[in-house]
Amino acid sequence: MKTLLFRNTAWLLILSFCFTQVAPVAAAAPGVLFKEGESSRVPVRVPERGVLQKPAESPTSVPLGGYERFVTKGPLEPVLRRTPEELAAMAAAKVANESTSSNFTEDTSSKPIVRKEPDPNLTESGRPIVRASAILPKEVFQAAQVNLSPAELDQLNRAMRDFGPNSQFSLQVGLNGQGRTWNWTSADGKTKYSLVESVISIQNPDGTLHVDTQWSFSAEMPATADELRALASGLSADQRAGFLRAIDAAVAAGSKFLKEVSGGAVSYRWNMAGELERIYSIDVGPGGELSFSSQLNIAELESKGWKHVPSMTNTVYQVISGNKVRVMDLLTGVVSDKPSSQKKMNGLPLQGAYYVITTKGIQEIYSFSLGGFKIFFSYDPIKKVWAFYSGK
Repeated sequence: MKTLLFRNTAWLLILSFCFTQVAPVAAAAPGVLFKEGESSRVPVRVPERGVLQKPAESPTSVPLGGYERFVTKGPLEPVLRRTPEELAAMAAAKVANESTSSNFTEDTSSKPIVRKEPDPNLTESGRPIVRASAILPKEVFQAAQVNLSPAELDQLNRAMRDFGPNSQFSLQVGLNGQGRTWNWTSADGKTKYSLVESVISIQNPDGTLHVDTQWSFSAEMPATADELRALASGLSADQRAGFLRAIDAAVAAGSKFLKEVSGGAVSYRWNMAGELERIYSIDVGPGGELSFSSQLNIAELESKGWKHVPSMTNTVYQVISGNKVRVMDLLTGVVSDKPSSQKKMNGLPLQGAYYVITTKGIQEIYSFSLGGFKIFFSYDPIKKVWAFYSGK
């Protein structure tokens, strides 16, 4: 009994001591608590019971350089501030990092759209645009205006507008700087234009020389064999036959035909390769008159033993033995040892035997077979007459 009374008295004394240690502080600062975990025991005010207070609003922006933590209630935690020097260094580091980042995408939604104007000196594909003034220098064009014929000048004006990105330009200068040629190709590349300044030395009656300058303009383009054949009707009978033979030989050899227009004059030409290279041309004058000719290297011709046939401008011969020769048609380049132009004489069938060269020129020798014997006849292609031939 005494023991139980002693225990109750001891507990009562302990509780009374505890209340005497806490109550004075609580009474002195009602509604104030200490924030736990802080050694400085900074007091934090709490609302008194029964008083409603509006919770602090969440921030809508974050101060530059701060490291804040958003909360749903209550004020912000203390903010870590940066000096202006630190903020400038951080901004520069951010820009450098973004410029080297492969995943960085610039936001251009707020930037004005700047449209790049096309370069007037370039085509859509980026090729340089060549203007007419770049084809011919101003002083050259002025000289051409003075010296060209009206037809050539009109042709030049049209040609200076016919060029494109793929046109080719060149300038050729003669020996000692005398004479110049300006060349360019058309927009489609099929026509070649040439303005030529030629320097010519002319002898005066007293033996002195003076220099004269001449100008010309021309356009060169492909032509067809049919275009050339259409001109044959304007030639004489003899020229027509050789002209058509030359065209047929060129077609068979795969030669290319070219057409050249210079003002009102038109000419055609083509090359033929063979034992001797030849150049053929036919000129069409302003009035429609025709002139057909062929050219070859005379030195090369003579070095191979070929000689001209008297009164036959398009035929040369080469000695085989004695007075027997082979002939070559300069218009076609065909070389023959036996004639074939004549098939019959007064109804008698003939066979070509050989050619001979006489004081009269080339004679074609043919044979006629009769009872196992051969009778020979000669044919003069210039006089077109027959005669018996004894072999002498």
